[in-house]
Amino acid sequence: TRHSSVIRKQFNVDNMVVSYTQRAMFNALSNVPRGVMLQFADWIKEDAFRSADALVDYREGLRRLTVPLCVIAGSVDQLARPSNTMRAFQAAPSTVKKAITLGRQSGCLMDYGHIDLLFGERAPAEVFPHVLAFLETAQADVLARKGNGHHV
Repeated sequence: TRHSSVIRKQFNVDNMVVSYTQRAMFNALSNVPRGVMLQFADWIKEDAFRSADALVDYREGLRRLTVPLCVIAGSVDQLARPSNTMRAFQAAPSTVKKAITLGRQSGCLMDYGHIDLLFGERAPAEVFPHVLAFLETAQADVLARKGNGHHV
């Protein structure tokens, strides 16, 4: 089946069930407010990651982030490319953090795009265990800090 470049940028079509893909695209793209689209355009044009009014620089916020951080990228994601997600990961000083790019090269059966990281046919088996493992690690860190008298 041929898919438009817009669809191919959203997810790896080979990792999605066709009927679900159709519903996901309708729901994901049909009601995107104009302001959100303009904000995305600004991010691309200006290489910025900021609020619509440009008053809040999200990258600067990442530089102050101290809570646990898990960054998961899809190997073929065209919206949040792995190189861009790594920039966010590296900017954060969090002591408990993990970055992973999921795709065939990391042992998955499929390469992942953007939306299929959550809704892909194989996501429950290949993506969700990474999220769970990170949450368990982050919880253990929080509990250890509390046990050592740190305010968490």
